[in-house]
Amino acid sequence: MNFNNKIEKIGIVFAMKGEALPTIQHFKLERIKGNYPIELYGNAENKIVVSLNGTCSVTGVDNVGTQPATLNTYVLINEVNPDIIINAGTAGGFAHSGAKIGDVYIGSNRVVYHDRRIPLPNFDTYGIGNYELINTDFLAERIGLKQGIISTGNSLDHVDRDMQLMNQNNASLKDMEAASVAWVCQLMNKLFIPIKSVTDIVDSGIPTEIEFKANFKLATQNLNLKLIHLIDFIYQKSLEEIVSSKK
Repeated sequence: MNFNNKIEKIGIVFAMKGEALPTIQHFKLERIKGNYPIELYGNAENKIVVSLNGTCSVTGVDNVGTQPATLNTYVLINEVNPDIIINAGTAGGFAHSGAKIGDVYIGSNRVVYHDRRIPLPNFDTYGIGNYELINTDFLAERIGLKQGIISTGNSLDHVDRDMQLMNQNNASLKDMEAASVAWVCQLMNKLFIPIKSVTDIVDSGIPTEIEFKANFKLATQNLNLKLIHLIDFIYQKSLEEIVSSKK
């Protein structure tokens, strides 16, 4: 990867179409090619390409979770070859970390898993993942984003052991895609930035599905505003400037 080059193409991985629609509409993107259930949206130059997990052929719901996100990221890189991958979407936040409904975070330090529990030597470390991120301090400051470690799992809710591992890993957010997107980006040598908006408070005691449905619209609106700002800022920089971003 030539980090001295200006960024020409940005790929944005979304799980749910409802999360992505404000961004698709803002940039006037139209449906382009896509393989399997993956849906790609771009413009004439494909400088910005939004890639969706698509929908389940059996139930008709959005393909959420780590498996579709892994495929989505792989297809996006092979079809479009963007210079940078952004995983944008919604997430749960933690009251004990200061998260509030509608807050928008950029991932910091690393992304991890909390539901790949493999209590065997070395497999335990593999299960957690610990995919390192670039320094996002400067981006957070310029865009006005909170920062935190993102923990990924395949369930909307959580069990007690999930919570123990999320606390152990100092997670500020709980999502269903980021670590799987990070893994593919690591394999394929792509710069990766996760940005997430809070729909629910994991440690609030309120059922996640209730908060998620009540706050989804607000969270996606806030996400779109910050994502547009982030994209505009990224296009002013080279890959080297993004990778070495500091205050």
